[in-house]
Amino acid sequence: MKICGLEFDENKVRAALIEETWRGKLALVSCREFLLKEGRAEDPLFKKMIGRADRVVAACPGNLVSSRTLSLPFTQAKKIEQVLPFEIEPLIPFELDQVILSYHPVSRQNDSSRILAAALLKEDFRHLMERLRAIGVDPHQVEWDGMALFNYSQILLSPPQGPFLLLNMQSRLTTLCFIKGNAPSMIRSIRGGAFDFQEPSSWNEDHFWIKELLKTLQVFKNETGERIQSLLVCGEGSRMDGFQKWISEKEGLVLFEWDLAPEKMKIGPGVFLGETSIDPAYIPAAGLALKETSLRGGLSQINFRKEEFAHTEIEKGKKGVRRTAAVFFLILLVLALTDLGIRLMDKKNHYETLSLQLQEEYRGLLGGAGPILNEVDQTRGEIARLKKKELFFSLKEATPLSVLKELTVQIPKEVKIDVNELSVDFDKVRLEGETGSFESLDQIKESLGKIKLFREITVVDAKMNAEESKVRFKLEMTR
Repeated sequence: MKICGLEFDENKVRAALIEETWRGKLALVSCREFLLKEGRAEDPLFKKMIGRADRVVAACPGNLVSSRTLSLPFTQAKKIEQVLPFEIEPLIPFELDQVILSYHPVSRQNDSSRILAAALLKEDFRHLMERLRAIGVDPHQVEWDGMALFNYSQILLSPPQGPFLLLNMQSRLTTLCFIKGNAPSMIRSIRGGAFDFQEPSSWNEDHFWIKELLKTLQVFKNETGERIQSLLVCGEGSRMDGFQKWISEKEGLVLFEWDLAPEKMKIGPGVFLGETSIDPAYIPAAGLALKETSLRGGLSQINFRKEEFAHTEIEKGKKGVRRTAAVFFLILLVLALTDLGIRLMDKKNHYETLSLQLQEEYRGLLGGAGPILNEVDQTRGEIARLKKKELFFSLKEATPLSVLKELTVQIPKEVKIDVNELSVDFDKVRLEGETGSFESLDQIKESLGKIKLFREITVVDAKMNAEESKVRFKLEMTR
């Protein structure tokens, strides 16, 4: 399988193509930079590279993403997804219906977890998708650009001791990814990039970009109590001779380089094949491509196309399999038509016999001596009539009293519940109330699932009250 990572930078796009064999070995196929003319990629090599890829992962610029680090008193992914909107709503300057939310688990300890939550405006996502489609790309995943650096560090880097900084310096935007241990500690994007440092005379501490970098380094030190030890500049900034060395010496940091030498990689010798080094300008694109390999278990979980903007699968890598399947289908179709022609008369006689038997059964069960024009439709109509009759006599009617009775019987006595509202419709029963915790809510839902009147129990809403003493919830039960 071939995976392509794409990163926009002003009027160009950088692409890295990685191939993974069925034995799990990775190979860097190619890294290229393509110019865009009026937002379109006219280079035929770009279309060829995209056409070869089975999966495409695109980067979302960090200046479009709002992020927060949250601590939660549980580790279950399902609970995190349910609670995340309520936890992040007061921390971002947007309405929830205006954003796409995603998160990456930073750490888990006992029954608690820390996550890095990311929010992207739907309007910004739409513009990004329009830009991608203009160059003929419909990505399978949209990744936060800072997390692409994290992905690369987790697979193809044997990191130095202590916290280190990966700095993706594009033409006019810079993204900083702080790595501590095996997790992203902080990600931030700052205005400015390689375009602002074309002349060495601009390399001074009074430059606004340098001030923002120093401020961010100090924030990391204040929040973690540790100082960044090492630095790597990638992207467009890696092409400026002496700039990386100047920054590292200015801050007393160790400047380290990445390469694909097997003895220096986390994944060990023999897993990554091909070239022995990679141009640092393509490290973000390569980090995007690595997100779709079989080693993705410890990589970024951020994907802005995961749910609301779920991707319709493009199975380009299965074209050969589909052709083979089409040939077999045609062969089976010919055989089926031949068999159909031979057995058609036998089938007709068989169905006529069954029709007569069904008419006899219909008269025997439902009575009536009138003509039977369509046994199946008339049987369905009679069953529907009986069901209406059953409802008329309230044989299975769910009343508020019967529901409250079942609640009293089924819900464990140790689970406390305050019922605020109970409504019973023809096919729905809605329950609003309060309970002590999310665990109690799970017990209530499980208990209600034992009631035979209901075939589906759905938690419509669940959140802590203002005093954080109880969980307010809304349940919907389908009869």
